Amino acid sequence: MKPARVLEKARALLESGNAPGAEKLIFQTWPSAATAPAEALYLAGRARVFQRQYTAGAAMLEAAIRLDDAQAAYHFALGDVRMLQGAATAAADAFARALQLDPNFPNARRAFARAALGAERFAEAEASARALIAAEPDADACNILSVALRGLERLEEAAQAGAEALKLDPQSHPARHDWAVAVGRLGRVEEALAAFEALARDGVQAGALAVNRSAALLELDRAEEAERVLLEAAERDGADPGVQAALAKARWLNGAGEAFTSHFEQAVARNPANTLLRVGCVDLLRAAGFTTRAEDMLQKGLQRAPSDPVLLDALGVLLDDLDRTAEALPLMQRALAMSSTPREELRSRLARALLRLERADEAMALIAPLRAAAPLNQHWIALECLVLKQSRDPRYEWLCDYEAMVRAYELPAPPGFANIAAFNEALADALMKLHVARHHPLGQTLRDGTQTTRDLRQVDDPVVRLYLETLRAPIAEYIASMREPDHPWSGRRRSDFRLSGAWSVRLRPGGRHVNHIHPAGWVSSSYYVSLPEAVAGNAAQEGWIKFGEPPRPIPGCGVEKAVEPRPGMLVLFPSYVWHGTIPIASGERLTAPFDVVPV
Repeated sequence: MKPARVLEKARALLESGNAPGAEKLIFQTWPSAATAPAEALYLAGRARVFQRQYTAGAAMLEAAIRLDDAQAAYHFALGDVRMLQGAATAAADAFARALQLDPNFPNARRAFARAALGAERFAEAEASARALIAAEPDADACNILSVALRGLERLEEAAQAGAEALKLDPQSHPARHDWAVAVGRLGRVEEALAAFEALARDGVQAGALAVNRSAALLELDRAEEAERVLLEAAERDGADPGVQAALAKARWLNGAGEAFTSHFEQAVARNPANTLLRVGCVDLLRAAGFTTRAEDMLQKGLQRAPSDPVLLDALGVLLDDLDRTAEALPLMQRALAMSSTPREELRSRLARALLRLERADEAMALIAPLRAAAPLNQHWIALECLVLKQSRDPRYEWLCDYEAMVRAYELPAPPGFANIAAFNEALADALMKLHVARHHPLGQTLRDGTQTTRDLRQVDDPVVRLYLETLRAPIAEYIASMREPDHPWSGRRRSDFRLSGAWSVRLRPGGRHVNHIHPAGWVSSSYYVSLPEAVAGNAAQEGWIKFGEPPRPIPGCGVEKAVEPRPGMLVLFPSYVWHGTIPIASGERLTAPFDVVPV
């Protein structure tokens, strides 16, 4: 049979749903992929994807693209499989290339918009959604726009776009759900909860609905109901990692202690081949300090799948946390080498392990291309700072000039208050009403304390709103002090700014923040509402904020600066600077931090 006839027949077999037949025909004609034409590899790749052989299918599609990069269909098919693999960034890149080759390729713009949402490339998702709406408005495009605007923190616009989606299709479950998420973020939590509960009454059983419904209940201090909603969802679909993680976190916040992952662990036992489920449970156990259980779960997973890159990476991370970095490194290296999708997170963790072993040059080789590709990414800047610091490179002092970049301000008393102490007392009363959790959240940097679940920007309380308004003057003064135009910190200065997040943290005795950065910020902060009396002048620097030290010890990368807090003090600093809190021994510390981004 002539090659053209083979390809035609293989295409027909695929369209009829006979993927194994299509693949067999192709490889009977071209026994070696090395001799097959691009179209044959493309069809073979699609055939393998239809059979859920995603890794093999992606490899075939990539081989087709290497032979012929000018076919939009090849890139579109690769984008599809990357989405199935959960690699949204790679999917968005593939769909973008398909659109570049053929701007009218069927469904490519919509697929790109959805992938861009998954990759948190919200501005690109917004532009694509608006293009779809301009061509032919529909509820799905308006809903994509709503989610993109929500990601860009343009919440009022997100709610409006969601409302437009509902006008076009009032019964659309996705539109109803995402509109509720948007209005919940605006602080209209009761309204959001009513929408979530209406969806549940209509029979919608999606895991995302249960997670967001429970989050709304938690914000309304209805913790037992929130846990019950998640438990019901977990019993319906025990293999949903998002639901299981939300249930475990809710149980942790409600004081379940070491039993908080019991349902999650049972789900892993029932679904032993589900890697995402297993690693999701491991991550929570590790975050809560149950490292022996976490390691045992990973070892059991690797007994089933010794070459699974996700399991290898997870075990490497755990061993590194346990100061067994020499054991962790080869696991991380194998995971990166074997991963079939681009994994920036793998490179990040591997770089930190190399630094812990004092192999700064190798770490820089991993980080440099990522820094070049995303020069304002706070995470990559922070890692480069550690490499430069360990290497004693003078560029470190340029990136981390703590004397110039870390500044303290005394917040003035807002109108209506005799002094800042009176204002702080009123602010503390307002904030404490929002501290409804009993335990610190998992997966974050807080230890032995609580954090508000509601964003302070969306809290309808006059004192909280007054606090946020009072911040504008010191933030503007801080930004005005920036001088250097080509710096990743001062070079981002614009004529205006906005808060990208605001919350409150209460530390109990022994409480602290593990050293961290703020990847979604530009300028970060700590505002001190109240402090234990013992903090003032304490020789042990209890409760002080410290700078320059990473979360895990790295040779040559210790604390560079510490600032003694006082009630009414606001400390501002670059979001990429490593910072944490020296534990307090007694009393409670209440703060109201926030992040700033340029506009």
